[in-house]
Amino acid sequence: PYERPALSKAYLFPESPARLPGFHVCVGSGGERLLPDWYKEKGIELILSTEIVEADLPAKRLRSAHGKIYNYQTLIIATGSTVIKLSDFGVQGADAKNIFYLREIDDADQLVEAIKAKENGKVVVVGGGYIGLELGAALRINNFDV
Repeated sequence: PYERPALSKAYLFPESPARLPGFHVCVGSGGERLLPDWYKEKGIELILSTEIVEADLPAKRLRSAHGKIYNYQTLIIATGSTVIKLSDFGVQGADAKNIFYLREIDDADQLVEAIKAKENGKVVVVGGGYIGLELGAALRINNFDV
């Protein structure tokens, strides 16, 4: 696990960029790192990369794509959001190499490579939410006009 908002700033720093395994979610203001042992100490079973295909809500039971059954007391669904891409609207040229989306580490890696390849220039950030603003700040730090 990692903080998605940090992908838009610390991950893009030109000097000493944050990278896994030292780049993790932090809890509260104490900066406590959420390594696998942290979850165990808190009695949390961390299950990653698992597709749930069936939910039996009255029985409080989930079934994975591989057939494994998970019983629960409380179910919290926190799926996040999905990137809306220009290609979703049939925009011509949506596959251009100078159009980037930022949702996952792979997206941030592509953006880092583009930043390194073009040491300055002009960038438009579409999206004025937290991640868009952090991305704009990171691009300014990397000497881009935003």
